[in-house]
Amino acid sequence: MYILNMVNVLAIRIDDGDVPFPIAVYGSVIARDDLDRKCIPLFARSRDDPQLIASKDDSLILTGPHRGMVLIDTLYFEINLKLKGDQVGSAEEDEQISKTVWRMNGVFLETNFLSQNLFTAVRPMTIDSCRNLYPVQLMYAFVSNAVEATVSVKVLQGHFYGKITACTSMVKDNILLHDSSLMPGGGVMAADHGNDQFVQLLRPVTAVYLHETLIVTILAQVDGTKYNRRTMYFKPAVNGEGEAQITCGVNSLLVKGHFYGRITACTSTVNDSILLHDSGLVPVGGGVMAADRGNDQFACVRRLRPVMAVCLQETMMVTVLAQVDGTEYNGQTMHFKPAVNGEGEARITCGVNSLLVKVCWSLMD
Repeated sequence: MYILNMVNVLAIRIDDGDVPFPIAVYGSVIARDDLDRKCIPLFARSRDDPQLIASKDDSLILTGPHRGMVLIDTLYFEINLKLKGDQVGSAEEDEQISKTVWRMNGVFLETNFLSQNLFTAVRPMTIDSCRNLYPVQLMYAFVSNAVEATVSVKVLQGHFYGKITACTSMVKDNILLHDSSLMPGGGVMAADHGNDQFVQLLRPVTAVYLHETLIVTILAQVDGTKYNRRTMYFKPAVNGEGEAQITCGVNSLLVKGHFYGRITACTSTVNDSILLHDSGLVPVGGGVMAADRGNDQFACVRRLRPVMAVCLQETMMVTVLAQVDGTEYNGQTMHFKPAVNGEGEARITCGVNSLLVKVCWSLMD
């Protein structure tokens, strides 16, 4: 079984005691990982909609990531933040807080943390350069052997107004998932029995170490002055989910945590796994693929990277972690010996499910 390392961004702050608070900040913070190098937005505000920061203890209100941030080799953070000047002034009068690209070395962090037996670790990262008006602090959590957890909250009865946060049993720093006071239209969400009424979450995805617990806390308004606190605990699994129904006064909510697994490949001499497939990244049908007797169903198992180089004298290993039912998973590894212009195949069975794995070998033209 091969599970990847991931990173959670816990907070981003303007890290300088000389900042003339309150300030209005706009701009963007994005990340790019080894999975596809595509933009993963963490913060995005236009000049017409800046965030007001009252003190150095306030952090940016993050609205991402939309998927887990994988840390294999390098994770890049691109920061472009500005300080809005006079409300009636032009953009030319605004000051640049920070404009930089910061590189996180995944190999160094994994070696450093795991050598200390730290499977999860929280660290600050201060981004400062002579070009920046103020230094920026990014607080992050390194998560080894991680699965991607996606949280959803559905209003079953009554209404919801309050806050939703998430943390884990090892990293107690809360990640803000929802704050009704930040939502347009007053933020009150009522149950709609004709349609699913899900609470809009700022950042529904977080990385969780496979052997810890995801903790979701809901602070819900019962009446105009009274709030109830409810805490739910979800044990991670690969390709599975857990749910809990809570009641706050006359209001009822359904909270779900979805966990996703992967197909990976490595070789007998290079144990760093390459991600081939992740059901959590497939947008249609929740990543579940069914056999089609009339057609080959290879295309449906969407492979992120179907090609890799293998030395002729080593062995390629493909690991499939497949869901058997809602709570049970099977992990099976196949070994393929390279050949010049040939192919190999293996059939595996996970409960009532059967998969055919093929590897085709060819020389580069």
